[in-house]
Amino acid sequence: MESISKPTHHLAAMRGLPVVSFILLDEADFFPPGQQQDARDVSERYIAKSNPWIVMVSTPNAPDGLFEKIEREQEDTCLYKRLFLDYTYGLDKIYTREEIEKAKRSPSFEREYNLKYLGKVGNVFHTQDIEAAICTQQEGQEMMDWSTSMMIGRSMGIDVAWGETSKFAIVITQHRNRKVEVFYAESFEKPQMNYIINHIMQLTQTPLYENIRGWCKSGSDKRVEGKDRRVP
Repeated sequence: MESISKPTHHLAAMRGLPVVSFILLDEADFFPPGQQQDARDVSERYIAKSNPWIVMVSTPNAPDGLFEKIEREQEDTCLYKRLFLDYTYGLDKIYTREEIEKAKRSPSFEREYNLKYLGKVGNVFHTQDIEAAICTQQEGQEMMDWSTSMMIGRSMGIDVAWGETSKFAIVITQHRNRKVEVFYAESFEKPQMNYIINHIMQLTQTPLYENIRGWCKSGSDKRVEGKDRRVP
């Protein structure tokens, strides 16, 4: 038996191998986005040639990556048996309860131990500031109680995401008590422009968002022209 290792940035070297019996993609969800699908394709091409075991193992990385896409596949068409092993399977075996309690202090605990897709950590906001910005249930109810007030200005921010890996995003906020409160935030994967324009128009016509101003981050993107004309 021969064991061969191949780097993800030279996947062409993995093609044309004779009699492959086992393929392991380790931490595959952390492969660069442009190489994740290539890694899957080059592995699955051997199914008809030598029918190997294909094993993918990874900590969850960003949403919409290789692993989440496989998770969303239908049970009757998915090639893989999907196993979800969080930290509880190793509790009192490879981890002590004291070690887990200490690990929970880390902002990345939910991803590293508990199978949560946390996305990529940015460098604009500190994680403690993000936690502090999350409102309590009582604060959320108070915010909703003020949601119909016409005395409070609201704004809609739109990012059309003309980059290859970016998503179209809409955020609606209001300014109250010297705070910016987020009412609505949603992202879309390369939506059709007619659909997204109609969706924005529907948002602006709901009672909650009637008193609203629209702001569009468009750069030189031509796709936003129809939206510029139609959003109040």
